[in-house]
Amino acid sequence: MNLFTIHFNKEDYLYEQLYEYIVERIHDKSLKPGDKLPSKKKLAKYLHISENTVDKAYSQLLVEGYIYSLERSGHYVEKLQLPIRSTPLRKNREDTEEKIEYEYDFSYAGIDPDIFDATSYKQAFKEVSKDPTLFSSRGPSQGSINLRESIKDYLFSSRGFSYSIEQMIISSGTEALYQILLQLMEEDRVFGLENPGYQRIERYLNRTKFEYHPIELDDDGIKIEELIEKEIDLVTITPSHQFPSGIIYPMKKRLDLLSWAYDYNSYIIEDDYDSEFRYSGKPIPALKSLDNRDKVIYMGSFSKSFSPALRISYMILPYRLMDKYNKIKDIYPCPVSYFTQETFGEWMERGFFYKHLNKTRTYYRQKHKKIVSCIEKSNLNLQLHGTDCGLHMVLEINENISRDRLKENLKKDRIKIDMLRDYYYGVKEFFPRLLLGFSTLPMDEIEEAIKVLLNCIKKSLE
Repeated sequence: MNLFTIHFNKEDYLYEQLYEYIVERIHDKSLKPGDKLPSKKKLAKYLHISENTVDKAYSQLLVEGYIYSLERSGHYVEKLQLPIRSTPLRKNREDTEEKIEYEYDFSYAGIDPDIFDATSYKQAFKEVSKDPTLFSSRGPSQGSINLRESIKDYLFSSRGFSYSIEQMIISSGTEALYQILLQLMEEDRVFGLENPGYQRIERYLNRTKFEYHPIELDDDGIKIEELIEKEIDLVTITPSHQFPSGIIYPMKKRLDLLSWAYDYNSYIIEDDYDSEFRYSGKPIPALKSLDNRDKVIYMGSFSKSFSPALRISYMILPYRLMDKYNKIKDIYPCPVSYFTQETFGEWMERGFFYKHLNKTRTYYRQKHKKIVSCIEKSNLNLQLHGTDCGLHMVLEINENISRDRLKENLKKDRIKIDMLRDYYYGVKEFFPRLLLGFSTLPMDEIEEAIKVLLNCIKKSLE
């Protein structure tokens, strides 16, 4: 039982801290495959916590496959081939959040339902429905040819690069694309992840044999010297609007990253997740458009620009990976309905997507402007970051404020908002920073929502 000496902090949920502690003991081999965990009752008594807290931690470990349960016997450590982890796991807040009925939603995910163009989409659906063969076909493994052609035209006009549609794979989300990508890589390849960053990728890599390391950010993006020091073979970045910090990688950093990839025979995975929305200056070209040696793997989706419910994402592979992909592509057929693909492709081909995107940009720009104006009128010591593009910005509180008190007040005022610290791998920022998402926040509620948020911050400072 001495192995379970945990010093709980007051900032995170107890069951989450217990879960993370056991995961770390499994990774550092203090807990070995087949080791029996203490009973819920004994561990709760030993740690002076509730049995329910232990139950929640064990349940999460069971779901993620770290342990298994034997009836009337207990819980045991699963036999796993684990990747090397250099820092503790910090779980994504969306997976640990209490079920609260929020009144003000500043989450970064989702879209505003008021801008959905149902009429034009129905027209495309009706046109595609005239072809009876679509109801009896699964379509190509890589996805609809019509849709791939439409996406190619869009990327050429908006992101400044071209490619063969044979290089494009349509799938149903980031994890599905990574599942394919990892099959094309040798298992001794080492991944680099932006820190802070999109942590679902880490959670997915945790279920594989691949080693990975979080890589710190400078003011202009990921630290290249750290990529070299940790011998990274593939790095995932969000250069157009870094998630979650909001940094836009400048041209020099992009060119330096490409030089690193060329010099060290590495790949860059460019996640261009919300590049469509820019509010000042000219759009910066995609990193892929600067790549003349085929070292960038490009990923995109329509979750922000159209609808997350569509579940259409895509990946453009370098030519040198195509031979490997062609050998396995029939094992990974496109999981998106062929009918859905054809409908969306028809919608794009008819020009409706471009009209929708222009309307969406205008609408989100108005929201963005209103939020910035409300914040700037405040007499609190606040600073906004990442305001040039995207569907969220970062609000920094430049005061000595209690995180616990702030979290409690946010909860009392029924404000749903993430803290930037939740997206770090074992690192905490000095001043609290909030992710101010506005995609789902109704236009006519913005002023009231910001007012309540600012009052909440003010109360926490008193």
